[in-house]
Amino acid sequence: MGITVAALRLLAARPLGRVLSLSYPDMVMSQDDLQRECGFRTQRETQHGRWHGRDHPLPETEEVSARLGATWGGLVDMVASRGGEETRDLTEPQEFGEHDTVIDPGTTEHCANFWQATLNAAHAVAPGGRILHTPPLTMTNHGFVCPQPTFYWDLYSQNGWEVECLAASNGLDVVSLHPTKRVQLPAELSLYVVARRRTDAALRAPTQTKYLNNPSLK
Repeated sequence: MGITVAALRLLAARPLGRVLSLSYPDMVMSQDDLQRECGFRTQRETQHGRWHGRDHPLPETEEVSARLGATWGGLVDMVASRGGEETRDLTEPQEFGEHDTVIDPGTTEHCANFWQATLNAAHAVAPGGRILHTPPLTMTNHGFVCPQPTFYWDLYSQNGWEVECLAASNGLDVVSLHPTKRVQLPAELSLYVVARRRTDAALRAPTQTKYLNNPSLK
């Protein structure tokens, strides 16, 4: 679980405010990458790059977020692998309070109850706030699921949210995707989703757009 260059670009373009992250979001990039994207380097680094296939130290996440004007409102995971996480089981209903930004940095796809984990994340977004999801899109056996663009589009648009970004990414670049139409894509891409909450109503399960548009099912 981590924040790539492309994900950082999405986060840095918006006010972050009070942040909740589902697992510790390593900055999966070099100091040079961070310098190019944000104009600064961190004084602190972590040695967790090996978990992400990197052979170099990573910029320290809390320092990056502070430089971007964020405050940490919560960090949750199944285990406290970094020492500061609040241990929660996302497969069960959870309450995390309200946050301006919720980051799902590749976590919910590893939860057997993916739907509940997604609801837990989304319900933690304050009205006017945003959520970032970065699940796998074309990665076989990365997690339990590879959620599709139509899932997030239907979930958020049918519940009164605004979907601000829906794109495929290799970690460096993003390519916008049609929210509901079929598309052929290469392997090893992630799906990047940014949605803004416009209402305080609880989310309800969506109906896939292609069935909403099928006249024989109306």
